Amino acid sequence: MIKNVLLDIGGVGIYGIIALSIFFLFFSGMLMWVLSLKKGYLNQAGSMPLELDLNEEQKDTCHE
Repeated sequence: MIKNVLLDIGGVGIYGIIALSIFFLFFSGMLMWVLSLKKGYLNQAGSMPLELDLNEEQKDTCHE
């Protein structure tokens, strides 16, 4: 039934091409962005959760 409905709609094939193009452009853009990141930024971003945990532990141990 769904196959017959899609066959009756004219120009439905272009939607697949558009969707694939959008996916490819987005994936390519994200790949270029990730490859262009500086190593220092990645190290800093990777250690952020650990730094926050250390700060919270220090606050918990300091009772006034």
